[in-house]
Amino acid sequence: MTIGVHTNKSALTALQNLNKTNDDLADVQNRVNTGLKIANAKDNAAIWAIAQGQRADIGALAAVRLSLERASSISQVSLTAGDTISDLLVQLKEKVVSAMDTSLDPNSRTALDSDFKAILNQITQVVTNASFDGANSCSPPPFLGFGSSSWASCRQFPAHPPAPARASGWE
Repeated sequence: MTIGVHTNKSALTALQNLNKTNDDLADVQNRVNTGLKIANAKDNAAIWAIAQGQRADIGALAAVRLSLERASSISQVSLTAGDTISDLLVQLKEKVVSAMDTSLDPNSRTALDSDFKAILNQITQVVTNASFDGANSCSPPPFLGFGSSSWASCRQFPAHPPAPARASGWE
């Protein structure tokens, strides 16, 4: 009489235990590979459905986070451009005040005029270049009729500025 697995009760029990161990090992390997306790609906359908909903929520939150980071970057670029424009406007005011001096000769007035125009061009460049990812919050919308040519219409310094007006009654 030959001894086989089917006739040997101990071997049959050992084979069943080995098969169960292999199944458990496959489950553990699946968990390790996926990083999930419930890898598919077959493991536990209710928990898997909840986990799928949470995964969808996490994906949506990640998209919102990216949008907020983009908006933050756009606002940082706009704030930097605004600071630069503010500094340039201070320089413009200095040029205007300097140009109001009646003792300036025409060459000095021409130099101030060219400085004034150069600062206006710098402001135009700042507004034009203040964009991030295609968004430029510094430039006005096109329906307002402003454009890069709007700076060209700014007045030049007059050859002789008008005398300052005196307030009557305060002298």
